[in-house]
Amino acid sequence: MAFTASETRMVLAYNNKVLPENVSTVTITNATADASHPAANLKYDDPWRRLKVPANPSAAPVIDFTFSASQQFTCFGIVNHDLYTGGYGIEFAYHNGTTFVSIGTATPTSDGDLLVRSALTPAATVYRLILTRGSAWPPFRLGAVFMGTHAAVAKNPEGENGWVVNYGFPLEFLQSAGDARHVLIGARKITKSATAIFERIDQAQQKLIVETVGRANFGKLVGIIPPDSVTTVVPVGLEHFFGLVLGYDHGAAMGGTAGAHKGAAVLRLEGAV
Repeated sequence: MAFTASETRMVLAYNNKVLPENVSTVTITNATADASHPAANLKYDDPWRRLKVPANPSAAPVIDFTFSASQQFTCFGIVNHDLYTGGYGIEFAYHNGTTFVSIGTATPTSDGDLLVRSALTPAATVYRLILTRGSAWPPFRLGAVFMGTHAAVAKNPEGENGWVVNYGFPLEFLQSAGDARHVLIGARKITKSATAIFERIDQAQQKLIVETVGRANFGKLVGIIPPDSVTTVVPVGLEHFFGLVLGYDHGAAMGGTAGAHKGAAVLRLEGAV
């Protein structure tokens, strides 16, 4: 197998199975996790629980996810990491009952979030993330691992505001009675949110956005590869987007050919990191 980049339109990744109710154990080999940030934190779709390895691993770190039931996936993500800074590549594999079989390898182009795609994997209960590097393996952190399903939309968001990612910094300005201006600064982390607006789409795409991705994943982690990044395995420019489904809207488009239903849908996401 190998990671793929055959889509030509925006990719939505959903139905993440890396959750405590699905994952029995997460173990790490060739490295020692910080006691306060163990490998078991990767059971959760919370990128701020994190796995941290503060000392140099003895060899290429290996992280195994054992599921309580067989799973099949078409996409894998890494969120809130510093693997690019550490010079690591990534490889995902599944266990076929006898040995591990590679799904694909990739080299991150930044410490930004990354979603890789593949053909549907065979059913397996153990999946492996290998952090590949020739030698001198440095410390690293990893916020979350995503394993789910992906689909390309039939029609991209349109217009300059069709797909917008907003970045912000938590601060507030207060003005006192003496006209002095004070700045209250929150946690020094950049926050992000995103909105995808789809107009004049057919019923199948409306169902994908509203039901398959929206309703079934409320408050859960989903990934998005924007239209300008789908033709490459890893981002050439900006990172892929991971966020929690905050809400969605839908409606019918007015006008058009009689009998040819066209609708609209909006997907609202709060950035995971």
